[in-house]
Order: sequence, then C-alpha cells, then structure tokens
Amino acid sequence: SKPKYLIRTMAENFSEDELRAFMATWKLFDQNDDGRITSSELKNFMSQMGQPVSDEKIQEMIDDADPEGNGYIEWDGFLKLMAKQKEEAGDDEGGDDDE
Repeated sequence: SKPKYLIRTMAENFSEDELRAFMATWKLFDQNDDGRITSSELKNFMSQMGQPVSDEKIQEMIDDADPEGNGYIEWDGFLKLMAKQKEEAGDDEGGDDDE
C-alpha cells in the first residue's frame, strides 16, 4: 500500500475540476469497482471508446502506471498516467526538447 503523502503529491498536480473528471473516468475504467484497473478492463474500455489497442500497448500502459509490477493500475498510478498525458499534450505546443 502506498504512503498517503505520495497520493496527495500526485493529486496536487491537478485542479479540483481535473480530479473530478479523472475520478469519473476512473469509474468508467474500473468496471467491477474493486479499486484497480486490470488489463482486461483497460482493453474493454478502449474498445468501447472505439479505440481498440493491442495487448502490447495495454501492457505498456499498465507498466507505466504500475512500477511495483502488480499487473494492474491503482488510483495513484492512474494519476501518473493522467500527468504524463497532460505533459505530452503540453509538449505538442512546442516543447524545448530539441535544443
């Protein structure tokens, strides 16, 4: 189980509105409401959204959000994915990686 301060620190990267939106999205992914997103839940959700994803890509997404190697995504890992997505969206506006 994660130290509470780590979860709070991840949450501090987002506004209250963003966190509310992420919680709503989380509930769509976590179809059996067990507090974790499994590879099958992730794959089902992506398919329902009309974005089928390969098993390899699903595993990559889980690995990114699951440094412990549990094989599923917990809330803090989900926030890490959202932070990465937000960061990548910001990079599209001309990041300075290529200097």
